[in-house]
Amino acid sequence: MRKKWKQIMALLLAMALLSSCGLENKLNNDAAGNDAGANGTATGAPADGNSSAAAGFSVAYELPDMQPGVLVSRSGYPENGRKTVIFRGKKLPGHYEIIDRTEKTVIFTGDLQDVVYNALTEEYNGYGDFSELTTEGEYEIRCDYIGYSYPFTIEKGGLSGKLAEGINELKGPESLADDEIEEACRTVSMLLLSYELYGGVYTQDADTEEAFFAVLRNYIEWLYGKLDNSDYEETAWISAVLAKFSYSYQKKDSNYATSCLQAADKAWKTVSQEKDTPPELLFYAAGELYRATGQKKYSKVQEKAAERLPETVDNGAQTFGTFTYASTKRKIDVELCGKMLMVLLNRAEEISAGGILP
Repeated sequence: MRKKWKQIMALLLAMALLSSCGLENKLNNDAAGNDAGANGTATGAPADGNSSAAAGFSVAYELPDMQPGVLVSRSGYPENGRKTVIFRGKKLPGHYEIIDRTEKTVIFTGDLQDVVYNALTEEYNGYGDFSELTTEGEYEIRCDYIGYSYPFTIEKGGLSGKLAEGINELKGPESLADDEIEEACRTVSMLLLSYELYGGVYTQDADTEEAFFAVLRNYIEWLYGKLDNSDYEETAWISAVLAKFSYSYQKKDSNYATSCLQAADKAWKTVSQEKDTPPELLFYAAGELYRATGQKKYSKVQEKAAERLPETVDNGAQTFGTFTYASTKRKIDVELCGKMLMVLLNRAEEISAGGILP
């Protein structure tokens, strides 16, 4: 079970890493003011959160000499859910076609939306929405200049159905040993990150979302019970996770979420007094507390910790902290954010080139 769980986390990490590109693109475009459309018309990025998240898939195919310009969800789309496609290239067309791979016929035509120039990658990016296509089947997208997408499916339930199956297979913290606090924190962090990035998948079915948070609450209560007997690094992990959970759970149960945030702050006071706490843990914990509370004392610690972070990253605290820093609505250092995201993008390229599963 533990090996399988690590594989699940690795897959989620890849999804998370690949999604960050959309955040970086937005930051880069906002900072540089590069918002000229393909035809020289000034346009803005999609205001809808789902569109931004979808835009994040662009790095998923950044492999040398083989970069599809039409990016779709390889896991498919739910028949009645939101469906978006991302376009990237030196030159983009005005519209695209969706082809039924069985019938070999064009069954949908759509226009590119919100085309912007990305100075970082020196290309244009845009997206299309084909949510009105609800017929189950296997499809591909075709357009001028940049070619075809990979095949994809539209099916009942889509990712939501697969997610429900996965949640039913999850085991709670009772399967962990007492010394596996960090393992539990990584697990909760990864699950919460997936919820933040792909919340729409979780909320398509109320029972699935409820089951998801039921599993997480078991972990949260297990971790809370370990606070008195944890070392300072484990305490930093727990502080970060409690604050992260509080952020996502606030609308579900504000009283419970507030209790978690208070516990996270109490744990933080212990961590912040320890001189040997690794910078990546300080960065992660302070970032979650800053996002949840808006208090500048956390932001100051986070940015100081960022100066000591390594230039390489695994699927640990630095990754989670970077995503939180990039996605917060609080005031941040945009230049620092860009640097942090580049570290993740480099890691994403390594994953794409070498694979993530044994």
